[in-house]
Amino acid sequence: MSQKTAQDSELPRHNVAQSESKATKQLRKLLPKGIKIGFWTDGRSKPHFVRYGTQRTVESFEDETARNERAQDLIDQAARLGSSSLQVKDNELTEWSLFKAQTNATMAEVWQAWKKYKGQLTLTLTVSETVGKYLALRRSEDIAEKSTTYRQMKRHLVDFLAKAYGDRLLVDVTAADLRDLLATVKDRDGKKPAAAITKKSYRKNWNTFFNRACAEKWLEVNPCAEVVPPKVIAKDKELFSIEKAFHFLQTNIHEPVVPRIALEMWGFMRASSAARILKEHVNFEEKGLKMPGKQHKGGKWKFRQGHAEVLWDWLSLATEETWALDEKMYAVRKAQAFIRAGFKLKKRAFHNILRHSCISYNLASTKDVSRTSYLAQHSSLTMTEEYEGVATEKDGKLWAKLTPKAVTSGSFEQFITS
Repeated sequence: MSQKTAQDSELPRHNVAQSESKATKQLRKLLPKGIKIGFWTDGRSKPHFVRYGTQRTVESFEDETARNERAQDLIDQAARLGSSSLQVKDNELTEWSLFKAQTNATMAEVWQAWKKYKGQLTLTLTVSETVGKYLALRRSEDIAEKSTTYRQMKRHLVDFLAKAYGDRLLVDVTAADLRDLLATVKDRDGKKPAAAITKKSYRKNWNTFFNRACAEKWLEVNPCAEVVPPKVIAKDKELFSIEKAFHFLQTNIHEPVVPRIALEMWGFMRASSAARILKEHVNFEEKGLKMPGKQHKGGKWKFRQGHAEVLWDWLSLATEETWALDEKMYAVRKAQAFIRAGFKLKKRAFHNILRHSCISYNLASTKDVSRTSYLAQHSSLTMTEEYEGVATEKDGKLWAKLTPKAVTSGSFEQFITS
């Protein structure tokens, strides 16, 4: 069966009397106003049709019997519900019937509920006003204003979304607008198009913002839900080689920042977490690390135990100055340590290389995906499995032996041979 709406002038000519059966002739006598049946004479595959309603909706059928059954259904519908029901599509009638059966609600009650819902919506806010209200909510709930997460969120929403559409009503922002805006995102230098992973981050923060706007009744529908996240092609993980790690640690052995850096190298911590951790989050007695949700990427409170003993060897060297470093100074001292050791790394590699190395070397030496995933705070084993085969078992075991004593007892060659 096919269905379309058309005016008489747009329809091919038809012959209503073409070899009609006795049943069709009888049916034709019963047709009320607003329902017609006929036969197309232009050779189409579905020549039998029924036309009904003021919109002149047409449904076509391969055989006369199917057409007549449909016409009889329409006759019955008009008799039960009135001729006006012919303006409503079958699926709409079905949906309403199911809704009424489940809720026992009348049309008047549905209408009152809808008016009440619409009255709760605040649809007069501009993008800038809504972004401001959203950021204020997040600051009061779960995100520290000085955190990297908040700064990134603010950059994506204030410096980009609000800058582009700030004076526009939030309800007027469309998925097409967001796709166009996403295409203009540049890299940090503002010269080249941003990488897919960067655009994906922008889209994620926009989507979270619009979802919250819907929850707060500032908006009915999230336009960002229709924006497909950019596809990110996984790249090979860059590792800090055993030799580089040995030289880095040997050069910076007396620097207060190194015990904190050890949290990235053997504590599986992200650079941001190592930069925010406090002394009271390190449980030396039980050899475990606490990670309050507000200070870490996952947003959930976590406690992890079972790290390699080398981590605690390095943490034992921590001084009050080590724990006094705030987030900004940690990043500065860490960068200075790399420069002191003579290493020049790209910013992204500098940020992630130690955690990536920690995960890769641990998985290579232990062959335990589940345990490594637990320590890395991964949300799934699939994320951890991406690190399989990145490092060798030999290097994995050497990584766990880079103790303070090992890097100060001789040269790298002596370390390898020992």
